[in-house]
Formats: sequence, C-alpha cells, structure tokens
Amino acid sequence: MGLRHREDIAVGLPLDGDYEVGELNDAIEHDGVEYAEVRVWNFLNVEPAYQFRGGNPTMETYPSETRIEQGGGGKTPSFITEWVAEELWHELGMDTLDETHGIQVVDVESDDVLIV
Repeated sequence: MGLRHREDIAVGLPLDGDYEVGELNDAIEHDGVEYAEVRVWNFLNVEPAYQFRGGNPTMETYPSETRIEQGGGGKTPSFITEWVAEELWHELGMDTLDETHGIQVVDVESDDVLIV
C-alpha cells in the first residue's frame, strides 16, 4: 500500500530539524543522524465551525474553533501529512494549523524524513 493510502505513517523526524517533537517515545539513529519516531496522520475527522446569518445572507468559517481529531476519532494529532494539510486549506481555508491547533505539517516524501 502506498503512503498516500495509509491512515497514519510512522516516521523519524531529525532531532536537529525544525520540528517540535516534545517528549520522545523512541529515538532512532540512521546513518549517523538521530531521529524522533512519531506518527504522522493522513486521515482526520474534522468538525468545522461555521456561523450563518439570514436577511443579508452570510456564512463565516472559524478555523481556530474547528475541531480536528486523528483518524477514527480521538485526540488532536501532533503531526499531519502535507497532503491532508493541502485539503484542509482548499476545503476549509485552514493554513495556520501550528498556530491555531498546535499541529505540525510533515512532508513524508522529504529526504529529511525517515520512513520507519
């Protein structure tokens, strides 16, 4: 099964990279580089927050109030794939996931990311 079809992907993120990995579950060393093993979600449940007004009809979306859960329900993921982030941007206009939800976007096809 290709990476694009997985619900979540176990990856190693470089410890000296730009990602905030928090408390490490497992550390991996590969070719002299230390990585933090994390799960990157490629399947989410999203409950957008909308406000509708009648009379002079308008609809507003509130990305910061939108509820995001890792696939199948549960807690908010720490990491999501770039593919999911693109869909959230196109469908809901959400582009500041790190600031509004504490979610980091990972390009799992990057040379800096180790697929575990």
